[in-house]
Amino acid sequence: MSTDKPIERFFYHSFPRRYKGNEEDREKPLAILESICKNGLLLVPEVVIWTDVSLNKIGGKIIAEQLRACFTELPRRELEMHSKVFGPYSIEFDIVVISQNNPA
Repeated sequence: MSTDKPIERFFYHSFPRRYKGNEEDREKPLAILESICKNGLLLVPEVVIWTDVSLNKIGGKIIAEQLRACFTELPRRELEMHSKVFGPYSIEFDIVVISQNNPA
């Protein structure tokens, strides 16, 4: 029997992905956060391409446009490293609270 406390995990939405931190970009994170507060998280279109060698007769690719809002599940201690790629600002969502409000 283990007495280790389970690692708390959360969902994160990090932004802005292409943040350079320069003078021109300083207002971008605040504008994104204001938009999220006003409009909610937006589903944005993204073209996704999968390569499948079994589909060589038609070019071997599946292309789809999907609407997405991106969340990452991870423990809080991994957020700093995650933010280096996906943006230095993050909104944290408790997994238990989200799963209780969204019946499967």
